Amino acid sequence: MAGTYQVIVTPAARQDLAEILDNVAERQSLTRAAKVQDEILKAIDKLEEMPAANAPVQDTYELVGDAFRRIVADKYNIVFTIEEPSLEVFVIRIYHIKRGPDFVIDALL
Repeated sequence: MAGTYQVIVTPAARQDLAEILDNVAERQSLTRAAKVQDEILKAIDKLEEMPAANAPVQDTYELVGDAFRRIVADKYNIVFTIEEPSLEVFVIRIYHIKRGPDFVIDALL
């Protein structure tokens, strides 16, 4: 059985989360923003155990293979990579499911 992974949220993902929460609070309500935040943070916490069980990101370029994986929370994809030797998970980006993964892949390539 694999050990517990350390989850590291990158500055870009932190910025994504802040923008998501600001947008939800502005367009819907502070209560809804708090719920979205809770769901996203719970999903990120789940990455401590068996992160590889989550689906790979499917990009239209078919360039990244299994390098990036995702977990869905509420209506948001949380994109991450796994560093096996060090048992680290890096949360790279968080985005609304309607956006699709290509904007993330474009930013990383």
